[in-house]
Amino acid sequence: MATSTARDIIKKALLKAGVLAEGEDPSSSEANDTFDALNLMLESWAGRSLLTTAQIQETLTLTAGTSSYTIGSGGDIDTTKPFSIESAFIRDSNNTDYGVAIVGRTVYDSYSDKAYTTNTARPRVLFYDPGTTQQSTQLGTIYLYPIPDSSSTYTLYINSEKPFTSFTNLSDTVTFPIGYKRAMIYWLAIEVAPDFGRPISIDLQKTANESLRIIENINSRNKRRVAVIDVPGGVGGGYDVSTDE
Repeated sequence: MATSTARDIIKKALLKAGVLAEGEDPSSSEANDTFDALNLMLESWAGRSLLTTAQIQETLTLTAGTSSYTIGSGGDIDTTKPFSIESAFIRDSNNTDYGVAIVGRTVYDSYSDKAYTTNTARPRVLFYDPGTTQQSTQLGTIYLYPIPDSSSTYTLYINSEKPFTSFTNLSDTVTFPIGYKRAMIYWLAIEVAPDFGRPISIDLQKTANESLRIIENINSRNKRRVAVIDVPGGVGGGYDVSTDE
């Protein structure tokens, strides 16, 4: 693990890009401009599955008669809104787990009785709507089918892909998994070098590419290692609709 601030990453990146000399600090405008570039870069990384460190597992106790739940800042599952939900299962009050099928909008919309309040049972299907990209509050919605019944206390477990977190200010201190700090420094140097009129050397590009490959190789091996986050009040397999298994 490596701990660093945004300012430290920016300074090292500008040094690698040839914008700063050894021992020199960036000016306020250089730091702020590069800070914006750093966060834009991290946002683009968020869309690359193998640059996420793991799938995150979160839980929510379901409410009988309620088929939809929000996920995101201030939602029923109060967390960072995920890009996608990769798998899910439900645990009943007897601690028995049941797989839940993840389906798309077309399949979910095809259920003619999904809104019937009398159609209650243990949910077997989940549809996740991440919502629009431009939201003042980033919230997605989880839809379950059928509607949870009251015969048991059901807890939903979801494994989701989360975006890579951006920095909030130059003094943010963040702990990175192995390899991330190096990749950030070298790729940030490539991102900002043209803005400062600096060429991108072959060695810089080569090292940056190598740093990303290392991260992706590590994460491809760790993809099934799941971090667990329990939501107060609130490793399954797939569900086969045809067999109810």
